[in-house]
Amino acid sequence: MRRDSPIFVFSKRKGVGLVGLGTLQATDVVESGFFRRVDLERPDEGRACIFFAHDGPSTESLRAEFIFT
Repeated sequence: MRRDSPIFVFSKRKGVGLVGLGTLQATDVVESGFFRRVDLERPDEGRACIFFAHDGPSTESLRAEFIFT
């Protein structure tokens, strides 16, 4: 799918949802026992996060994809 800004597509109970990531900025990637979490922040609307299963993308690859410092 091509759009002007990146999107996150996910499945939910009644179908598929998507969130525009263009104005969200990743602040951290956190690893716990069961998942990896990407913390996101939108200055005017607060915080959000995306969870990835532990057998999904590595912490390093998530940092490379989301954190631009």
